[in-house]
Amino acid sequence: MAIARSVTDLAAVTAFPSTPQVTLEFTPRTIMVVNEHATESVDVSFDGTTVHGKLTPGTLDAGMVFEQRVRRVWLRRSSSSGSPTGVNTQVIAES
Repeated sequence: MAIARSVTDLAAVTAFPSTPQVTLEFTPRTIMVVNEHATESVDVSFDGTTVHGKLTPGTLDAGMVFEQRVRRVWLRRSSSSGSPTGVNTQVIAES
């Protein structure tokens, strides 16, 4: 069983970048994504275009587990307004 963990600060990221923030070295069975910020929502994509999940702080949707067999994850802040700091998002994958 392989496990990978990555933490990304999305404070300045309001659009999905051209390359994914997380590229896994293995094809996972599950991918858990957790938004650690108190107020900023985070969008998750597995293709860099489509929003596959929205992580909303203070709700049950602040973290999600995806059963996707993808090796790349794109992340962005849901809102482009304001200048928050420390918008950390954790991605944990398990094979």
